Amino acid sequence: MLLEKTDAYITTIGDDHQIKLPGNMPVGAKVAVILVPSDTPDEASRQARFRATLNAIRAASQLESPSPISDDDLNVLIRKARKS
Repeated sequence: MLLEKTDAYITTIGDDHQIKLPGNMPVGAKVAVILVPSDTPDEASRQARFRATLNAIRAASQLESPSPISDDDLNVLIRKARKS
């Protein structure tokens, strides 16, 4: 099966229920319209989570005498972090 590369655009439905697409799209082109959930995290919340994580890393790295951690404990913490 050969997949054909296609461009993707994100737009918003206007008050007149029309969507706007780039002018370089030919008249008669086939397009697909899907509804994207509005509860997806926005850039501001993503940046806030990143800052909180970075601050936690900085705080942990400034401990004067960190207690030793086993490889198993470290792996558990890594799995937990990946899930969040």
